[in-house]
Order: sequence, then C-alpha cells, then structure tokens
Amino acid sequence: MKARRGRAFGVFALALAGALAGACSSGAGAGEGAARVQSGAPTPAQLDGLPVVRILTPWGALGSGVPLADDVLITCRHCLPRGGSNRVEIDGVRRQFEVLAAGDTRDAKDDWAVIRVTPGGLPPAPAIDAVRRVREGEAVYLCGYWPGDGQRPERVDPRRVEPRAVCAQAVAVEGTRKLPADLTVFAEVGPSDIFRGMSGGPAAVWDRATQRLVVIGIYLGAAEYEPGQAERFGRVQVIRRMPPEAVQAAVKPER
Repeated sequence: MKARRGRAFGVFALALAGALAGACSSGAGAGEGAARVQSGAPTPAQLDGLPVVRILTPWGALGSGVPLADDVLITCRHCLPRGGSNRVEIDGVRRQFEVLAAGDTRDAKDDWAVIRVTPGGLPPAPAIDAVRRVREGEAVYLCGYWPGDGQRPERVDPRRVEPRAVCAQAVAVEGTRKLPADLTVFAEVGPSDIFRGMSGGPAAVWDRATQRLVVIGIYLGAAEYEPGQAERFGRVQVIRRMPPEAVQAAVKPER
C-alpha cells in the first residue's frame, strides 16, 4: 500500500556518520559477523529526512512517535498519559489527543496507539511497508528522542534532547507468546543497549529499489524473555510491525 513520502525534519545529533559506520560494522557493537553498511545505505542527510516527533507527557516523560497524517500519529501506548488525561506536548506544542485505535496492553506486542491530535501540523508521513520481510543481518535504523550513551533520562531536560538514529542488525529470534514473530521484528545492537525515549519512534530499512528509507514499524524497547526462551548474546530490541490501522491512516486519514 502506498504511503506519502516524508521530507527532512529535525536535526539529528549526528556524530551519525561515524556512529552508523561503527554500529553496523563488523565487531562494533553488534558482535562478530555483523553486517557492514553497504554503499547503497542511507547517508546522514537521508536519515535526517525520516520523520519522528517528540512526545512529552504532562509529568515530563519522554517518548517518540511517527506522523501518519497532518494530525494523526502512531506511538507506544506507554508513551501516552494514563488516568484519563488527553493532553500531551508534541514537538513543543501542547495538544489534545483522541485514540483512534490501540493495542490491548501497554507492553509487548500490543503496545501501540494511533491518535489524532489537535491542533495538527505534524511533519509529512514517511513511506511505510508493513509487510516487508527483513533479512537476517540487514541494517535496521531506529530513530527517536534518546538522550544518548551515559545519559540518565531523568536528569536530562527532555526539551533539549535531539532525535538520534541508531543502526541495529536484524536477527532471527523464535517468537514467544508475548512477542510473536509474525507481528514483531527483532534487532541487535550490543550487550546492554536500551534506548529510553525512542519508544514509539520509527524503525526503518533502506529500500535499494526506490533509494529511500521505508518504515517497517515502531520501536518498542528491549526484549523480555519468557521462561525457557534462550537469550542471545547482546540486548535484543523489539520492533512492532505497523498495524493495519496505521497504514490506513497514512494513506487516507479518517475525517
């Protein structure tokens, strides 16, 4: 299904030329045998064109989101207020929101929500491919508002955090009851990486045919293993594939 193509948005805190080369190079963060970024991989400027919005709850919790239309976005449910509040700050603007569709829980595979915000004015939606199969070892780009290595989110002014891109490597992981492989994509970065603040941000792969990034889902967080599920070397990151409601909103927003 064809979605509108995004344009440049935000300024990535890019030591990114080096960060991408390092994160997706052999022996640098993703373990031995990690795939190298090929010449056709996105440049920092192209990554800068991947739309992502910053979400702040009334009490200052930081999250990310993917614009689907001028006034519609998808994020993780755990990035939204609880207890009846319908107000968030998005990209520095206080907005009201209504939930158009959402998963059943605030954790694991159902941790997503499509919301309409007032006022609108969100960046254009990215290209979305909700059914794309990701190859073992393929580079997956996670984007969002992460304070960075060594930074404790609770000690950082969330309004000063710039969006970052992290290059992960797709890995084959047998799905679990909470994280079924047909709804989730797994990626690996390093032995202890976790990206607080990136929750709800886009996970994208480079499409060689169209020479652009396509969003395959939203970032949920690090995997939690069930009893009997063998852990891999490294921290496995979980990407929730785009639900049909998000794809529909990106193509033809509900009015």
